[in-house]
Amino acid sequence: MKTSGGATVSDHASLLDLRIESIAAGGDGVSRDEQGRVVFVPRTAPGDRIRARVVAERASWARALPVEIVDPGPDRVQPPCRHATSCGGCQLQHISPVGQQAARRRIVADTLARIGGLDAAVPAPLEVEPAFGYRNRVTFALQRTADGVRAGYHRFDAPGDLVDVEDCPLAESAVREVWGSLRANWGVAAEALPEGRELRLTLRSSGDGRVAVLVEGGETGRPRAGDPARLDAGINDLACYHWRDGSGRRHHLAGSTTLSDQWGGLDLRLRPDAFVQVNRAAAHHLDEWVDRHAGPPAGRRLLDLYAGVGTRALRWALAGGEAVACEVDADAVKTGQEAASRYAVDVRFLRSRVGATLDSLLPADAVVVNPPRQGLSRRVSARLAHGDAGALIYVSCDPATLARDLRRLKDAWQVRRVQPIDVFPQTAHVETLVWLEPLGRSA
Repeated sequence: MKTSGGATVSDHASLLDLRIESIAAGGDGVSRDEQGRVVFVPRTAPGDRIRARVVAERASWARALPVEIVDPGPDRVQPPCRHATSCGGCQLQHISPVGQQAARRRIVADTLARIGGLDAAVPAPLEVEPAFGYRNRVTFALQRTADGVRAGYHRFDAPGDLVDVEDCPLAESAVREVWGSLRANWGVAAEALPEGRELRLTLRSSGDGRVAVLVEGGETGRPRAGDPARLDAGINDLACYHWRDGSGRRHHLAGSTTLSDQWGGLDLRLRPDAFVQVNRAAAHHLDEWVDRHAGPPAGRRLLDLYAGVGTRALRWALAGGEAVACEVDADAVKTGQEAASRYAVDVRFLRSRVGATLDSLLPADAVVVNPPRQGLSRRVSARLAHGDAGALIYVSCDPATLARDLRRLKDAWQVRRVQPIDVFPQTAHVETLVWLEPLGRSA
């Protein structure tokens, strides 16, 4: 027997005949073998009857790879991207839009019940169009090997390997065009890019089709940037080009220092690492939902925690609210402060970890938290558990940490509404919005 990540792998891997029952968090199909053991099988759809090869197993579960789709389920479709069977970027492209929605709704509902102990009504996700061409930000990996350059996404079944991706249909058209131009202009050994065996390339497009490129990785001693002028000359719509070398130092290589873009009706000057939602249409629906449940800003104190560049707080201030934005990233805070100055609005931007400053910010009329995937720290959860706000809106990108945090808050807050939203079509990722009010308040 071999081991892989703590799981055992048979030297003579067995084949199983399975029927897929549902989709798990992460996108794998879920089935059971003859012994009742749970088997996870990627790239399968509910209702599929398949033959699968076991690649890892423990006493209570196994992981298998599909060998043959014997009888496809009702929601299985032909994925439009030729890389869908190997690329790790899209977990659900082989499932119809209706099937994807059902899968994401079930993931949220099951996770809230299993981890959070919540019997909350979970509606179908808010559907957002388009289902392709929606990502304004995409990150590719690049490897230089003896055989040449490979650039794209990691394989779902072998994360150490890359699928060479010439075009990604999830990306906005401007990103796709610049990605093609980059590949055409970086040279046989990608010599126009910074040196280094492995690099990360992030492309971000603005609403008017301009694109920023950030390269990460490379040399740490005497870093060399390649040939930025060659790339700048060969790529239309390249707004700015930055490189963060292996030591973490950022270099501005070409174009402007920021990418001008509009979010929530606000003109922003985005720096290379600035966080904004990858899906413009979904961000609009998300903001509408959050603002509706946070209540009218005028004359009220509202906290935007894990604020990013602070577009929410800026909108609240423009509508007459007393808005505070808390964010740890210095570039994001600077972007928000510059926007506040341009619009001549009074927004208090704090560069701080939320847990370090939350005591001084409460009480408030409404609090919005939009934490990273790891969710709220115990310190933040404990402070929010005092219930010193009229409403709490939780914007989550991970159902498991959301469920954990809601469980920690249950003695002070009651969940009024849960709403998933399809921010990431073709993937198993789902954004979830939760509106909470202090315990004991009538609906």
